[in-house]
Amino acid sequence: MGVIEHLPNYERVLKKFDRLLKPGGRVFLDGSAAKKKYELSTFMVRHIYPGNLSFLVLDDLLNKLAKTELELMEVQNDRWSYFLTFKQWALNLEVNKDYVQRTLATSSSASSASISGGRPTSSSPATSTATG
Repeated sequence: MGVIEHLPNYERVLKKFDRLLKPGGRVFLDGSAAKKKYELSTFMVRHIYPGNLSFLVLDDLLNKLAKTELELMEVQNDRWSYFLTFKQWALNLEVNKDYVQRTLATSSSASSASISGGRPTSSSPATSTATG
């Protein structure tokens, strides 16, 4: 499950896992971890992770997991894969720099029109593994 960053209420998530897993069933969690749940730069919030995102705080998740019947099987640091992903994103961003700047400028103009009461045109862009 690669969406743990979008599910910050660990108690609720673990209860759901416990209810949905068959005996012997497993859940694989993969997520971006940090020491603070909501530690994101403005750029990240605006352009990389728009919407509901909170980093996985492993200590918090493990403390909540210990209060359930679920059993932790393994924890792995997969920092290298995330490094490669972010490196590729940076390369893609650099290659498409002009397009991104034009798009952001257009998006900014559309937002300004909306805020000032203008009507957008039809061409405006729409704004760990555990067992049970």
